[in-house]
Amino acid sequence: MCRHKGMRVGAAQYKMMDHMRRETPSIEDLPFVKRYAFRDEKEYRFIYKSKRIIDTRDFAIPIDCIDRISLSPWINDRLADAIWETIRGFKGCENLTIGQSSLINNNEWRKIGAKAI
Repeated sequence: MCRHKGMRVGAAQYKMMDHMRRETPSIEDLPFVKRYAFRDEKEYRFIYKSKRIIDTRDFAIPIDCIDRISLSPWINDRLADAIWETIRGFKGCENLTIGQSSLINNNEWRKIGAKAI
C-alpha cells in the first residue's frame, strides 16, 4: 500500500498483442501495461503524478530490493552512458544490471498506446 499522495505502485500487467487489439487500455492503466514478451521481468512500477512541475521527488528504496534498472527508451545514448556510470559508482551498485527499454521500437505497440483512452 502506497502512503505517498500522488504515488501509484503496482506490478506490471503483461498483455498479448491480440488482447491489446481487442481491449485498449485506459490512460490510467497504460503505465502498468507491457508486452507479454517481457513477462519474465516481473516488473514493479512506481508512478508519481503531480499537478505542478517538480524537479525531483525522493523515495527511499533499499538497494537490495532492486534487481535491475531500465532507463527510458527516449534517453539519448550519451546521457544513458552517464547515468550507467553514475549508478555503478554508488556503493553496492557496481554489479547492478542496467538496461534501456526498447518499448518504442515496436510500431504496433506505439499505435496501441496512442489510442489509449
